[in-house]
Amino acid sequence: MSVAKKINSKIIQPKKMGLLVENPVYKPFRYPWCYDAWLTQQRIHWLPEEV
Repeated sequence: MSVAKKINSKIIQPKKMGLLVENPVYKPFRYPWCYDAWLTQQRIHWLPEEV
């Protein structure tokens, strides 16, 4: 196997997903439930200036 094929095979393979797995790129679509929880919190909280 050539070096290029070895490098490509490492890039193509998916990595494990989890909240404790390090990832240099933020991808909100990986955790849609987190976004839903954030959106719910944003909708129900209020500030005194908004009343």
